[in-house]
Amino acid sequence: MPIPLLKWMPEPPAKAPMASRQHLISFVGNTMHGPGHPTLRNRMKYMLWSAAKEHNVSTKAYHGSDWRNVMVSSRMSLVPRGNGRTSFHLAETLHLGLVPIYVYSYTPWIPYEHLFPEIGFSVQLNGLPDLMKRLNDPSQQNSSDFNQKSWWRSRRKP
Repeated sequence: MPIPLLKWMPEPPAKAPMASRQHLISFVGNTMHGPGHPTLRNRMKYMLWSAAKEHNVSTKAYHGSDWRNVMVSSRMSLVPRGNGRTSFHLAETLHLGLVPIYVYSYTPWIPYEHLFPEIGFSVQLNGLPDLMKRLNDPSQQNSSDFNQKSWWRSRRKP
């Protein structure tokens, strides 16, 4: 059974309503960590940029000290697995009230796998461009699947 990685987090910065956030999806973190060569994160970052350009989606990949502000200016956050099968970034994403998109290469290793579809998305790396296209489609943003995840996030204390 996957066990979530949790750590202490400071209070999140103020965030704008979901619909007015600057980026549909962001990734914050170092691309040099994680499994594979090139790493899963490097391949994910490349797919993020490519799909953003192809589907006219606002995204951001960032590594630096302002990562929390980048995250709260996004609707969703990419959460790649770490060197283990899960990551601290999943806990950070949930703490900041974003919809997580768990990205994996072969086998998903998601804590509380039976509950995760209610709060986030999981996608194998090669399916990321299609998921981004679907999430950027205005008709999909009003779907019950997307709204359920956003509704759950909006009920969380800031």
